[in-house]
Amino acid sequence: MKFELPYRYVFVNNPVVVKIDTEGSANFVRLRITITNSIPYPMFELSAHTVNNIAEFEISDILKPFVRKAEDNSEEDDVYISYVPLSYSVSYTTSQTYTNLYAGQALDGGISKEMLYKVNKEKTNIFERKFFNIYENFLFTTRTDGGVIRLHNEEIGYMFFYRLLSFGALFLKSNDGQEFNLYQTAINGFNFINLKKIIDNWNPGFTSFTLCNENADLIRYEIVPAKSKYKYLLKFRNSLGVPELILLTGKPSLLVEFQFENSVCQEFNKTLYDLRITRRRVPHTKKIAISSGYKQSDDLSLFIDLLSSDEIYFIDRSGIEQKCLVTTEEYGKLLQQVEPEDIMLNIEFIDTNSNFTPFNHGIEPIAVVTDNDDAAIADIANRIVTS
Repeated sequence: MKFELPYRYVFVNNPVVVKIDTEGSANFVRLRITITNSIPYPMFELSAHTVNNIAEFEISDILKPFVRKAEDNSEEDDVYISYVPLSYSVSYTTSQTYTNLYAGQALDGGISKEMLYKVNKEKTNIFERKFFNIYENFLFTTRTDGGVIRLHNEEIGYMFFYRLLSFGALFLKSNDGQEFNLYQTAINGFNFINLKKIIDNWNPGFTSFTLCNENADLIRYEIVPAKSKYKYLLKFRNSLGVPELILLTGKPSLLVEFQFENSVCQEFNKTLYDLRITRRRVPHTKKIAISSGYKQSDDLSLFIDLLSSDEIYFIDRSGIEQKCLVTTEEYGKLLQQVEPEDIMLNIEFIDTNSNFTPFNHGIEPIAVVTDNDDAAIADIANRIVTS
């Protein structure tokens, strides 16, 4: 028999195909997929008749429900993040006894069809070509494919990658030459928010840092200031299955849509013994129209992934995350950018409300003003408060 098997690492949002050529020895094949890092071990069986002696199975839909999402599961002030792929094994039979075929690991996410065409033509796979290649941008980011990542201070979030022993000992080097060692562990990512706190301690106001090993500078981060009084963050799950942050610096406007037609009903009037029209509390949905602010080419490309994402959160100034849908009337950019461009976005919050509570979302911090006798007079918005 001959076998055409997936690479030992796969993304579940791309095809995961197992081909078995029986060479005429059988016209029927059964396949068994076992999830090996879940107890009890879930087990699935597929069967297929051969066509031209070949039985073909696509198993990504079986793996997908068991894959864990990459999350920030670090403790407070911890810089390390664990990201454990799904382990599975595959066996086959053309009779009664199953024979082990291969074992693999599956990750959330996927790559584009254009990249699939490219790696297939090169007779390789995306892991060997990119994520296991220290000379490429091996990070699980869709911000850029280059070795220099430019981002705003507010966009510093997470850095995920699949760490190999061949990468050697890794460390961060700041723009003034100071170094911070990243311990050699099986952990697959770093919480840059907590990592930045540490870096700030030994290099306040740093403008760049580089991920290095003992032989070379690998990936360089450059921190670009955002020159706008409007700053709103979107957090989304990118195509590779990990969190990504993008800053919006345009002026926002709020739109509230009321569902008046769904709230009208009838009630019985006991005085007139008749029905009359009334209504329940009216549900409403909030939307924000906002410009992305002027962006460079790489950032504009990141919006393609944002607008395709199925998991997006609007983060207000108080740090509260609200799940939302993000759309645009039209996406476009110059293929050869000569100046920054922007995109108009529509952000719709998924929660429908029929109640209202005043809430400043962290925009207006409360600071009490007192007179000489320490009696409270008013807060920062000049609202009278009791003393």
